[in-house]
Amino acid sequence: MGSRIIQKLSGKSSFQSVEKVYKELKPHFEKMIKDRYGNYVFQKILELSHFERRNEMLNLISPNFVELSMTKTGTHTLQTLIEFLDENGMEIVVKIVERDLLSMSKNEYSTHLIQKILSKYPHYALVCILFNNFDELACNKHSIVVLKKLLNACSNVQYLRCQFLENFKQNF
Repeated sequence: MGSRIIQKLSGKSSFQSVEKVYKELKPHFEKMIKDRYGNYVFQKILELSHFERRNEMLNLISPNFVELSMTKTGTHTLQTLIEFLDENGMEIVVKIVERDLLSMSKNEYSTHLIQKILSKYPHYALVCILFNNFDELACNKHSIVVLKKLLNACSNVQYLRCQFLENFKQNF
């Protein structure tokens, strides 16, 4: 009941009200992300926040980002976070997941987060790690989907590269 009231308040409230809710709940973000109802409140705060605030929220949860991604509510909430991040935020995410990319790709929950990251921001470092471990990842039912997303992301980049070169040749 409490999360619905906060969601409704934050949906209609002023910037000051959202800030007040943010400051009040800030120490509880990780617990909220894991909670089956609290995660919706966290997502609502994300939705109503500006880029700097979203990056701040990311930094607050970054020490346990990987652990959070390996839970059902955590991966869902973190996927929403990815949708709202700017390029600076995505660079932070890449640094966080780089070290644990293989285990996250194989996890039944965090695999969805990795797919979301690759769809939005197929960073070179992540692509290299995945390609260098292709054989290992291809033998896991969760990470095979990550590889499929990776190949789609790379083929889109290749297509764009071919278009750019074709346009370059025609114009020069």
